Amino acid sequence: MRVILKTDVPGTGRRGQTLTVPDGFARNYLLPRGFAQLATSQLVQQLERQRQRQQVAESEQQADRRRLLEQLQRLRLTVAAPANPQGRLYGAVTSEQVQAALRFHGVVVDRASVAWPQPIDRLGPAAVTIDLGRGLRASVPLTVVAEGTHA
Repeated sequence: MRVILKTDVPGTGRRGQTLTVPDGFARNYLLPRGFAQLATSQLVQQLERQRQRQQVAESEQQADRRRLLEQLQRLRLTVAAPANPQGRLYGAVTSEQVQAALRFHGVVVDRASVAWPQPIDRLGPAAVTIDLGRGLRASVPLTVVAEGTHA
C-alpha cells in the first residue's frame, strides 16, 4: 500500500515521504494513529508542488545567508565596556553587546548565533563567530575599548 507519512516514523521514514508499506502495517498502525495517509495521485502532486516551493524558499534563504556572510566579513566591531586601569573588564563582553554593535551596522542576528571560544574580558582586539546556520560562519574582528573612550 502506498502512503504519505504525516510525521517522522522511526525505522520507517520521514515526514512527507511517499512509501510502499505492507497493507497490514498501514491499516493497523500508520493510518489509525494518524502517522500516514493514503497516497492518492492528487496528494502526491500536491506534495511535489509543496516540495518545489520549499526548495525555492530554501535557496532564497541560503542566498540571504551568503549575502549576510559577505556583509559580516567586511565589518569591524567596537564594543565599549567598563575596565580597570590594567585593561581588565569588570565582567566580560556579552552577546547583547555584540548584537548592539551589529545593529549599529544594520545587521540583525539571533543572540544564540553569537559565539566566542573563551570569554572576552580584556581591552583590545578579539574575534567573535556568528553562526548563520547551514554551515555558514563568519569570524568578525572585535575591538574592546574602555567606556568613555573612542576607538
